[in-house]
Amino acid sequence: MWWLHCVRMTTLFALAETEERRAWHLALEVNRLAGTLQGRRAGALEAMALVERVMRSMQSPVLAFDPEGRLRLLNAAGERAFGLRGQPALGHSAATVETRGTAACWR
Repeated sequence: MWWLHCVRMTTLFALAETEERRAWHLALEVNRLAGTLQGRRAGALEAMALVERVMRSMQSPVLAFDPEGRLRLLNAAGERAFGLRGQPALGHSAATVETRGTAACWR
């Protein structure tokens, strides 16, 4: 029955090797995805920096709202035109901006 023991040991080694390979491939995939995400994040940060530079240089008022109607971007011309203060105004609703109903975001 020594041969049965050898077959069992070979099977166990094969299973262990298969699990080790799966773990190795999983680790490689996680590292690949992390690299992809880092690249996309860097690209998004660069794009946002460009948007901010363009917004600062524009002479026309620009106000950008998210799908929920909250103010997300505001340039200096928009601050002057609507009497807003930049950072305190962000996050307020379009209705608030229109009616000047929230004193915290006004001068």
